[in-house]
Amino acid sequence: MGAFLTFCVVSVIFLTLLGQVIMTRWFLRPVLYALLILCSLFFLMPVYVMLVTSLKPLREVTLERMWSLPSTIDFSSYQIAFEKLAPNLMNSLYLVIPATLLSAVLGAMNGYVLSKWRFKGSEVVFTLMLFGIFIPYQSILIPLIQFLREVGLYNSSGFDHRILLWSPFGSSQMCGMNSYLQSR
Repeated sequence: MGAFLTFCVVSVIFLTLLGQVIMTRWFLRPVLYALLILCSLFFLMPVYVMLVTSLKPLREVTLERMWSLPSTIDFSSYQIAFEKLAPNLMNSLYLVIPATLLSAVLGAMNGYVLSKWRFKGSEVVFTLMLFGIFIPYQSILIPLIQFLREVGLYNSSGFDHRILLWSPFGSSQMCGMNSYLQSR
């Protein structure tokens, strides 16, 4: 797969450069489109296999019949997957929706305050918040779990621990609102 990817990229670059220098557009365009269609079909093959396999009955899911169309369309695999994943999906929704809304609201309010209200050190505060965006979230996961465990919120069943205040979305909202309002 890596060799085909390299071939696709090199071919597209070569044909583009060759078309700009030597060949006329009437010849280059069909060749370039054919190559692009071939490359896109190659990269869409896993999607095809995934969709076709998901619609097959369980007895037809084998390596030998991987490329063949299903004899009958069967949605039972979707039903089984949804039954197993529904509780986790709801937990994710309980976490994502409040975190996104809260991050957007707090980020917009911070951006508005930092752009309109000038106080001593406001530029330093904004710069520190801006640098905080570049801290990868993975680097604070272990201290965050240790903190939640000490406070007693880790693996609790209450809703209070599901609201995640820190988010790159809130920080980006703050920066976007700040730069927008400063430009006005």
